Amino acid sequence: MNADLAMQRALDRLKRLGFAGLSEEEKTLAAIWHFESKVANAGFERYFKTVDGELARHAPAAFRAVEARTQAEIAEQANAVFGPGGVPTDPRLREQALRTLSDEARRTFDALERRYFESARDLEDRLARYLERHAPAAR
Repeated sequence: MNADLAMQRALDRLKRLGFAGLSEEEKTLAAIWHFESKVANAGFERYFKTVDGELARHAPAAFRAVEARTQAEIAEQANAVFGPGGVPTDPRLREQALRTLSDEARRTFDALERRYFESARDLEDRLARYLERHAPAAR
């Protein structure tokens, strides 16, 4: 299955069913798409402002599922900026945490964004291989 088509199907189902209603494969695709599209276009602060906290919490596992270890580490480190509890799932608490980010946390986001851009080159290939292994479940 084409990665773009599989992603679109997962996103359509996410909109209809919510994150909990998705298969593991769909959760993986949706989490990666949200991470990739928001971080690549607007950075981590915008990603955390707009994305459902459940998706941010799932991003490290999603990247590991497609064997994108560097991206998984980056997502994990970005989530850790929020402290031991990770990214707040409540949007208001997440927004409050983002408003009060320290300068050090903002520098961490900047460094992780640069690292992500350098590492994301082979993500499409990894997604294609993931879909080959999970094609029946991702449909």
